[in-house]
Amino acid sequence: MLDLACGQGVASRAIAEAGADTVVGVDSSPQMLANARRHGSPDTLRYVEDDAQQLRHFDDETFDAVSCQLGLMDIPDLSATLVAVHRVLRPSGRFVFVIGHPCFLTPEAKTLIGEDGLAGRWIPDYFDERFWRSTNPQGVRRAGNHHRTLATTSTTSAKPTSPSSMPRSRAHRSS
Repeated sequence: MLDLACGQGVASRAIAEAGADTVVGVDSSPQMLANARRHGSPDTLRYVEDDAQQLRHFDDETFDAVSCQLGLMDIPDLSATLVAVHRVLRPSGRFVFVIGHPCFLTPEAKTLIGEDGLAGRWIPDYFDERFWRSTNPQGVRRAGNHHRTLATTSTTSAKPTSPSSMPRSRAHRSS
């Protein structure tokens, strides 16, 4: 099991403690990995510094499953990341990810109260995909993230590769 963009390793530890045979937490930040290691971990868990957009430390078809908990929004190149995930997954492997719904984590979005007293969300720039940082000093996106529409995330994840974009060894494999 590969935990992509594992950060401080919260999900990695939970997956390992739930009984996964082997868990590898991957993050590009050495500081986050140092925090993850400080929490301790089962013997079945190790952490690796690597770029999610390439996963250079791993051979093709290494993992039965890859998970990513709220990390895809922090990675600049979603397509490259999904190609890398596809490459390291074994045939019939699974990629499970969680993202914040982009209508709630959107640049300049505001919660407004209508005349009827009900709350609604005003989203002026939903279709403007870009990197942004929250101006809320208590907001969770002060470090920034890559705003993508739900359609972009879902269509890119449903078909992350084409034969021309896959590594040559997999693109030309016979059935």
